[in-house]
Amino acid sequence: MFRWLVRSRLVIAGLLIFTALTSAIIIVKNHEEKFTSTAILSLSPRGDGAVGADNVKLAVSRYQALLSAGTTLHTVAKKTGAQPLAGAAQVSVPPETVTIVVSVTLADATMAADVANELSRTALSEGHDDALVIIDLLAPAIVADSPSGLSQNWVIALAMLGELTAIALAFFFALRLGRYATVS
Repeated sequence: MFRWLVRSRLVIAGLLIFTALTSAIIIVKNHEEKFTSTAILSLSPRGDGAVGADNVKLAVSRYQALLSAGTTLHTVAKKTGAQPLAGAAQVSVPPETVTIVVSVTLADATMAADVANELSRTALSEGHDDALVIIDLLAPAIVADSPSGLSQNWVIALAMLGELTAIALAFFFALRLGRYATVS
């Protein structure tokens, strides 16, 4: 049985190459470029300073929860025409700050910026009547001009590198088994 396996080294090499090529094609086909747009909001006390820092920090958490809520994301998705935003929108508060960072990652760069800006507008409109804090838009989201992850070209290049490595290993394997076949 082992001799049949050794003699069929080309079949084994071909199977290795086919498997690597199929894997590379699947990876490239399933890769989708994504673009991230980010807007930054800032909260400050309203009025004569009677509002303490703790209240502002509580308001930051409240607005973070509002912007992260499923109903808010659903409303913004309907308003902008985006796909459901679960997992696409990240609302975070950097440590020891009173800023809110709204990041949206989608396949469409323009849509990502539109959604991030619409989420910011939601916070601004909710904060308009807030008695404790003022919300300001420090930086609106802009349309990203390059993908936030690996570009399609890099994915193809890495898949080709993997394919070439698999071909080299397959030939090495075939030659190595060929040596054993000639000994016996």
